[in-house]
Amino acid sequence: MTTKICPISHITMQPLFRHEVLSKYEIEYFLCPHCGLIQTEEPYWLDEAYETAIASLDTGILHRNIRIRRYLEPLIELLGLAQGHFADIGGGYGTLTRLMRDIGYDFSTYDPYCENIFAINFEVQPQATYDALLAFEVVEHLSDPLKFLKDSFSAYSTKTIFLSTNTYQDVPEKTWWYYSFDTGQHISFYQKKTLSILAEKNGCRLYSLSDSMHVITDKKISFLTLLLLRNKLFFWTYALITRARRLNKTKTFEDHNQIKNSNISDIEKFQ
Repeated sequence: MTTKICPISHITMQPLFRHEVLSKYEIEYFLCPHCGLIQTEEPYWLDEAYETAIASLDTGILHRNIRIRRYLEPLIELLGLAQGHFADIGGGYGTLTRLMRDIGYDFSTYDPYCENIFAINFEVQPQATYDALLAFEVVEHLSDPLKFLKDSFSAYSTKTIFLSTNTYQDVPEKTWWYYSFDTGQHISFYQKKTLSILAEKNGCRLYSLSDSMHVITDKKISFLTLLLLRNKLFFWTYALITRARRLNKTKTFEDHNQIKNSNISDIEKFQ
């Protein structure tokens, strides 16, 4: 029988069920009785699963990035981070970074497993300091989320991260779409309690804004701000007002000129 230790609670996990991934590998799933983490056995199939970093079955990727952009703008404003410097770690093709720069926010992207297509010249810089990190659709891909969070906070000199991952209350049936058996890329699944313990182990607190959107930070978010963030009517009304106020904040043309001047400088170096 396979034994697995929870990477967050460091106790023995309980066998949960077995299921086929990538239509070929029979994989065992485990549950941590303390923090609620569900995780696969050691994911030996990931190289195959990531032959293309963005799964071909993921037809909703652009829709989600646009939806996240609409959500992030009022969130950033309500948290007083409008002038902040953000690092999108696990940024994929750079889609979200480009969308956020187009509405005036200082975003950079990083993803060691995927080519940056849409935010070239706006990659995360080593030793740079960031006000907040973003890890959207990242933590479900991690075998050691505790190490990921500690390393990220250390590398980017911040203790604020915005996460998106679908959380569960009761152990989901095998029919739960988020298990993503077909792609084999999702290997960790969380309760809000799991994320809360993960935050505490990093000297932070968890603020869940919904079942899928979360903020982990060492800063205190006021009760009133949380009420405003969680009230859908206020939040989306504020989003419309914010969008109208920021119509002239775009970095699109500024970035165009920066890239153009950078390319000219590169050419001159070799003349």
